Amino acid sequence: MNVFTGKTGYIVWPQGEMGRHTCRVYESLDEAVGAAHSKADFHHRPYDVRTAYESPVRTIKTINPRRHQ
Repeated sequence: MNVFTGKTGYIVWPQGEMGRHTCRVYESLDEAVGAAHSKADFHHRPYDVRTAYESPVRTIKTINPRRHQ
């Protein structure tokens, strides 16, 4: 029995990282995409928005850092 059956959530993850991290689970996709934009801009690297309660984890969207002018 899976305790996460029926739950939805999204996590923000550095693209290409396979290690374990402590991360926040966002309830809405819009909130997760906003957080991914902030992290990508701050760290100057792409971030993935992934599903939180599915196995295997699916990448929903990849957010690239915006170019500063």
